[in-house]
Amino acid sequence: TNEEAAHLRSQEIFNILGSTGAPAIPSLIKLFRSHDPAVLNAACANLFYIGTNAVPPLSAALTHQNWQVRMFAAISLARFKSASKSAEPALLQCLQDENREVRSYAAIALMEAGADAATAVPALIGALEKDTNNSYSGVLSALGHYGAEAKPAVPLLLKMVQATQKQPAWLPNPALIALHKIDPETAQPYIDAKKSA
Repeated sequence: TNEEAAHLRSQEIFNILGSTGAPAIPSLIKLFRSHDPAVLNAACANLFYIGTNAVPPLSAALTHQNWQVRMFAAISLARFKSASKSAEPALLQCLQDENREVRSYAAIALMEAGADAATAVPALIGALEKDTNNSYSGVLSALGHYGAEAKPAVPLLLKMVQATQKQPAWLPNPALIALHKIDPETAQPYIDAKKSA
C-alpha cells in the first residue's frame, strides 16, 4: 500500500541521514502512541538509524505516563544492544512497572545491553514475582540468558513449573525452559515427565 511504501521510504531516509536525523527524535518518540503497527515499527527503525544520540531520549521515555511509549522505548533500546548501557538504571526501574509488557521488554533490553548478572538477576526475580502466570515473558527469557548466574531464581521457577504440571505436554513451558538453562539437573525430571505425558 501507499502507507507501507511511505514508512519504508522514511526508513531509507533515516538510514541515509544517520545521526543528522537527531532533531526528529522527539517526534519519533511521540509516534509510540500510535496503534498502527507499521508506524510503530518505522519509528523504532528510524530511531535506530539515527544512532546512539537516540539512547538518552529513549531512556527518558521509559518514565512516560503512557505505557505504550514506555514499552516501545524499551523495544527500541534493545536494538542498540551494549550501546544502550546508559539506559540500564531506567530499564531496571521498568522491571517494577505495573504493565506486564513494559516489564517484559525492559528485561529483554537489559539482557541485550549486557547488564551485569549481579544487578540484573535480583531485579528480574522481583519482576517475575509480580507476574508468575508462566506465559512467555522477556523476564523468563532474560533469566534463562544468565544461566547459572541466575540460580537465585530457581525456587520461584520451580514453583511456576510445578503449578503448570497438568498442562498439555504440547503446550510450551517458558518457566521450564528458563529453569533448564539455569539449573539443568533440577529441570530434567520435569522435562522427562513432560516428554512421557
